[in-house]
Amino acid sequence: MTGISVFLAIFLAVLLFLFCLFLYIRYRIRRFSNEVFGTEDVRQVFENIETTEQEKPKSLNGMDMLYLPQIQKDFPDFNPTMADNYAKEALKKHVGKKEGFHVHNVVIAGYEKTSVEYNIIMQAAAEWKEQGKKVQKRFILHYSYLIKASSGEEVVAANCPNCGGAIESLSWEVCPYCDSRLVNVLKNSWKFTQIREG
Repeated sequence: MTGISVFLAIFLAVLLFLFCLFLYIRYRIRRFSNEVFGTEDVRQVFENIETTEQEKPKSLNGMDMLYLPQIQKDFPDFNPTMADNYAKEALKKHVGKKEGFHVHNVVIAGYEKTSVEYNIIMQAAAEWKEQGKKVQKRFILHYSYLIKASSGEEVVAANCPNCGGAIESLSWEVCPYCDSRLVNVLKNSWKFTQIREG
């Protein structure tokens, strides 16, 4: 009987210690939360952080200072403001009708040149509302220009920008290997050939 009493006393003492420890830790967390975030409710803190993330536009990797001079060297008439506006229009068309749709910013993130095309890679931060909550998204847009040969004939030595498959005719609008839309419909004008989340 004495052994059981001792065991129960120790067990209750441990439970009491753990309960006191729990109360102390909870007190310290609430005090810290109140001092740093202005509220004792930790759940409210996490909800506020989530709301802030929903309100904040996605960050972009703008390299305009690096790539814009290269682009304007190759295309002296290139107008970055017009390209920015075209990107916003293309993105709006891509995502469809969304409540409160707004593009925060468009930047140039890359510039690629091959024997058959020039490709400006843009990034855009956009937002809209879904079920009453703001949604923030980042998009990658490929703004491409197909080159014609000096003879005036269209260049046909091209590859699909998505899968790398050989493209044998500029009349092809869809890659026969991966079904992605092809740059080959450009014919010496700038077009958005790819828009995706990123």
